[in-house]
Amino acid sequence: EFEGGSGVLSGLGVEKDAVSAAVEAAVTEAAAALWQQKP
Repeated sequence: EFEGGSGVLSGLGVEKDAVSAAVEAAVTEAAAALWQQKP
């Protein structure tokens, strides 16, 4: 979460929800890739 941050994301005009969704998707994808690599 970026709550309580310095407000840098807001200053850049970045939508927090969009960022959170992108991060969640990236983490999920990375986790799935790592899981598939397990023997």
